Amino acid sequence: MEVDVKIKRYMAPSMRAALDQVRAEQGEDAVILSSRRVKEGIEVIAAVDYDEALMAGAARQYSISLAAAAPPEPRPDADPVTMTITPVHLHYEHTASAAESAYLRGLARGRLIGRRCPACGKVYVPSRGVCPADGVPADEEVELPDVGTVTTFSIVNVGYPGQQVTPPYVAAAVLLDGADIAFQHLILGCEPSAVHLGMRVRAVWRPPAEWDISAENISHFGPAGEPDAPYETYARFI
Repeated sequence: MEVDVKIKRYMAPSMRAALDQVRAEQGEDAVILSSRRVKEGIEVIAAVDYDEALMAGAARQYSISLAAAAPPEPRPDADPVTMTITPVHLHYEHTASAAESAYLRGLARGRLIGRRCPACGKVYVPSRGVCPADGVPADEEVELPDVGTVTTFSIVNVGYPGQQVTPPYVAAAVLLDGADIAFQHLILGCEPSAVHLGMRVRAVWRPPAEWDISAENISHFGPAGEPDAPYETYARFI
């Protein structure tokens, strides 16, 4: 089969180096047809300016030729592969709803703003603007205190790239007083082993000079120094 496209074989010591060669020569629109480890390193077959149907046939022919070829000789000095690392970059862009905007503007003033459902009376923070139970607009704003109760939690012991808090630390669901839904936050200011269900916690705000229209205005929650909440007050939120 003759395919009038730019197909080229690239060799490099690593996959990243091979992909850099592809992008430098064929651009971001290049399509990787195949990749495999060979004696010299990594082999990548890439193409650009292609017809999808023709390329499918070309890829099948290439796969057949690979299957017929002798497999590469194993390298006796090579370590066994136990893990591969693939960098992934994602960009999120979120447009805040009217209710979310009110919540964020409240945080910029050091306030926690929720909304109450007119049908069931439940208060949601942060509110999405509609009661998930009744499906009606929740348009009555309610200011909530920055104290609440731990309804469930997890002690994080494993690190990961980009982690802003050094393990071990606690990620918990905090039910603010007067709210009917818990939200996630960090619990710091005490040993992770001291965190427990029913623990009373208070928001620790960043200095006002650092406040923005952001949930990060609250650095974390810490012990409030109050007696534990009675179990029945948070049991249905566990």
